Order: sequence, then structure tokens, then C-alpha cells
Amino acid sequence: MPSVMPFRPLAAAVLGMTLAAQQTKVLPAGMEHVEGQIALGLLFSRIDSDFFLLYDAERITSGQAQLTGIDFRQNQLTAPVASFTKPYRVTAYTVPINAAGMIALGSVLNIASVVGSATGTVVMQAPVVMAARTSLSVAPGPFDINFPFSVPYAFDATQGNLLLRIQATDSTAVPGIYLADAVAFSAGLGIVTDVDATGCPSGATSLSLLTSNASVVAGRSIDTTITVTPGVGALLVALSLDRADQDLTALGMPGCTSRVGPTVAVQALLPSPPAVPHALWPIPAAPVFVGAPLFTQAAALSPAGAPPALSNTEGLRIGAAQMTPIKATMAFWTGSLYVQYTNNGEQMPVVRLTGTFP
Repeated sequence: MPSVMPFRPLAAAVLGMTLAAQQTKVLPAGMEHVEGQIALGLLFSRIDSDFFLLYDAERITSGQAQLTGIDFRQNQLTAPVASFTKPYRVTAYTVPINAAGMIALGSVLNIASVVGSATGTVVMQAPVVMAARTSLSVAPGPFDINFPFSVPYAFDATQGNLLLRIQATDSTAVPGIYLADAVAFSAGLGIVTDVDATGCPSGATSLSLLTSNASVVAGRSIDTTITVTPGVGALLVALSLDRADQDLTALGMPGCTSRVGPTVAVQALLPSPPAVPHALWPIPAAPVFVGAPLFTQAAALSPAGAPPALSNTEGLRIGAAQMTPIKATMAFWTGSLYVQYTNNGEQMPVVRLTGTFP
């Protein structure tokens, strides 16, 4: 029989990750090793780039945090772009308005109504080197768009919410569309993106996975379709809470990489072409699972004893059946006005904050 991940230990693991002391915090949660499903070109592609990121305090800490930087990463869709250097300023605020309150101001914003009487602290003003970009073969990319703070920012969650303003400070032209990785959350959908889109065939045997976004939702069953060439003896399909990239050359599989970690459940399936087999993984209908990352990869076993073929690896982020409260939002400068970037849900770049987060 197929084995199913024990979800009680999974819940404990998810809670453990949120309670552990951290030196970095990736927002939105669960995106450390999962790429976002959209890309934003409006952040770093404008000569007069200027944008605000507002996070409800609970997204940062329940107490007092010291922020020492914010980092972004490219999206897999990035077309080739030459490297360039451009000076930026980062200003941090603690503001009374929260994300829902900012959304209520409408799509066109008067930033003074967001900042209010809060005094900003310039935490960085320096050139930023944007590395040359090509398409990623393995996603997500590293957090290598770096804004290290020269002045740490003490954020007290009892005093308000975190607002960061990042703005270019010169008129240097940008050589192309520089895409940053981002997410767009919708009710009833999870995130499914390829970590490794190619997998590893074995001779004439190959297989691929495709998971439905609508199935990666708390209270539903993750539905992964496996497409495999004929003649396969069996399939092993793994779902893991962890990602661990392991080179399989030593196991007689040169050029192959396993990307699932130790917190793993495995299903054994017998393909019966022309029917396409499915792996189904139930997710309890509990809020604790929303935002949890998962990784899935499959192996096709040959009855002739040849090395198994590996599928592509998918990164998943569990979504919510209902629209969750908006806890973060952003606004950007169009050249003539500030526009809030939202569509009845959070649409935000994936960022990594550095510092201490008790």
C-alpha cells in the first residue's frame, strides 16, 4: 500500500521552524527553497525605481528585532541582462497603518497617508551591484540582490508595522528588464514551481511530474500526475518537507540529483499505460499547514535492473481554501504617481531579511 506522510509530526516540524531563533527571515514564509510563480520587473528595471514594502508586525517578530539588511533574488523567467551598478537608498519606518489599512486607501496612493507622522531612518545609501542574469537551470536563485544596512534598524512589534522604502538615487539607465522573484496569493490555490525542470532519464526511460495548483491547499489532497515512458516496473514518488540536493554519481547515476530531504513519505505506484498514474497526498484542514513548503520527485524503476530514471522536482507551497487576511502589501512609483500592487490578495517580491528575530 502507498505510505502517507504522518501529518502530526509534520505539524510539529512546521511549528518548530516558526519557533526557532533565526538570523534570517524569508517572506512570505515557505519560500526559502520554492520559487514564486510570478516575476516583478517594476522593482529594479526603472531609472527612477522607488517602492514601498509594508509588513504587519507579526510577519517580522512578536517582540523586538534587529534588521541588518534586505535581499531579493531573480526569477527563473529572467532573460539575459547585463550587469549594472546603481545607487539606492533604503529608509525604514515603524508605522501605525497595517497592510489591510493601506489596501483600503485604494490603488493610487498618497504615500504621506501611509507614512503619517513616522520618522524614517536611512539604513543604507550605497551603490548596489546587480549581477548579470541568465535563465536559471535550478530554481530558486540565490538571494544575491543585496541591500546591507550600514545602520541596524531596531524594530519593535509593539510600536507598529514595518515599512521599507527602497529608491534609486541617480538617473543611471538600466540595461534591460531585471526580474525579481515574487508571489501572488489567491484563495483556493497553492504554489507549484519547478526546482529542477529536467530530471534525469535512464536510457529510453523518462518521467515527469505535474502537480495541480488547486490541489495544494489545506483540506485537500495534493494531486501529482506522473507521465512515464512504457516498460517501467514501478514508480516511487516522494513528498518531503525538506529539500536536500544530493549528487547520485556515487550510486551509479552520474549527472543525477535527488532533491528531497529526510522528512519524507513515499508512495509506490504501478503504472498501467495508457492510464497516467496519480500520487495523492491528503493535507489536513488546519491553518498551521498554510505556507508550509513541500518537495516532490519520482523515480522510475526498470525491471531490467538499469539505474532508475528521476523526474523533475517540484517545489510546493500549501495554500488556503479561503482568502487569508492580508498582512503585507507594496506600492511602486510609475513615474507620475504611486500605485499599490494588489489584486484582492498579497502580491509581493520574495525577500530575505537579515538580522535577529527572537
